[in-house]
Amino acid sequence: MYSVKTSPKSGRGLYADRDIYAGEPVMTCELIVLSEKDTKTLQETDLRFYTFEFNDKQDCLLLGDGELFNHSDVPNVSFKLKRYKNRMVMFFQCIRDIQSGEELCIDYTSDIVINVDEYIAAPSLVK
Repeated sequence: MYSVKTSPKSGRGLYADRDIYAGEPVMTCELIVLSEKDTKTLQETDLRFYTFEFNDKQDCLLLGDGELFNHSDVPNVSFKLKRYKNRMVMFFQCIRDIQSGEELCIDYTSDIVINVDEYIAAPSLVK
């Protein structure tokens, strides 16, 4: 569905290997939720650029290729935190049709709402 390639604007990025359609899942990634203490420490390092806000006091690290999405003010992929069994995962989904070869991008500034009652059927819908 996607490949990791060199992005002319931001180092590495994710690119569609085929046409992907609006509403289609792209990937699901496991999360490591940091403690409040670790979040404060991490905010003093360059790792702060690689975390997502989990709540007002905690950040989380994303495992897998989800860390390679680059930013766009006009993204073609959205993301949500969802619960799978007793774990939190981040679910990425296309928000418009994407052509083969196009870079997959998310909006780093978007606010996501954690809905702990929202479940997904499987942790790895797409690999």
